[in-house]
Parts: sequence; structure tokens; C-alpha cells
Amino acid sequence: MKIKQIFANDYINVDLKGNDRLTFVRRSPASIVILVQHHDQFIFIRQYRQPLEQYIIQLPGGKVEDDEEFETAARRELLEETGIRCGKLEYYGKIHPSPWVTNEETHVFFTEEIIDISVPMLEEYEKIETISISIKKCYELVRIGELTTDAELHFALFQYALRNPSILSQNHFH
Repeated sequence: MKIKQIFANDYINVDLKGNDRLTFVRRSPASIVILVQHHDQFIFIRQYRQPLEQYIIQLPGGKVEDDEEFETAARRELLEETGIRCGKLEYYGKIHPSPWVTNEETHVFFTEEIIDISVPMLEEYEKIETISISIKKCYELVRIGELTTDAELHFALFQYALRNPSILSQNHFH
């Protein structure tokens, strides 16, 4: 298959494959996200995403810096985007959210230990709001197709349900 490089820098290669499909190969493909439980609520971010031209609900997270441990990146991103400093983190696994177009891999963490909440430290370009949704309502929104825009969020919710099977019991949704 013929591949033509469209763009390259220290961060990414953009290639055009013979089937007219763009691929984005990140030099450092790792990112992290964190599912946060606070009592009977999940804490998410509502963030503007330019490719979709809308705000979407996502897990807090971001890029893993060079030579940074995944757990360290998770703690840093959670603090920066939500102002939350957490205790114990549980590793839920790795997901490739768009393997047909990029090599990006996202490492997913979970915490229910909130140590402190302060003011988020957002980058100037970030348009982020911290929100909470009850766990029951969150799964109901997924079930009826109203919380569908983020594969990482769905992976985290699936992993949470595997560890807490009663969450999906027949009597849970009405």
C-alpha cells in the first residue's frame, strides 16, 4: 500500500494511505483518563471538542509527558482539570480508542479516594467544566443512547460494572 507523508513534527506524523485514509501516528502515543467516584456520583468534565464542534462529557485526563509514569500523569491531569487530589488509584486497563486512524493508547484509572478539591489549573486554551452525574443516571444515559461520544468513558464504565455487577441488575433501571 502506498503511503504519502502529509505532515510531520516532533509530536505527530500525518500520512495519507493508498485508500485515501489519513492516519495520525503519535511519537508518544500514551494518554490517561480517570473515572472518579464521589459517593453515589461520577465526576466528569464537559469539554469543548473542535472536531465535533460541541461540548461533550468525558473523563478527566490527557497526555503522558516524556518519562512520566502513568499513575503520576493521572494524578497530575486530575488535579489540573478538576482541582481534585486523589488517594489510591486502580488501573482499569488500556484502550486504543481509534485504532483505524491513530496509534493512540489510553490508560484508564479509577479512584474513589478524594483527598482535597481546589480550583482547576486549566491551560489557557482549555474550555472545561467539572460536572457530576449520579451513577444510576449515568448508566441510564448510556442505555438510552444519550451519553455516546467518548469510547474511553464507555470503557471505564464497563470496567466499573464488571467490578460492581449489581450496578446493571434488572431492578436498577426504571
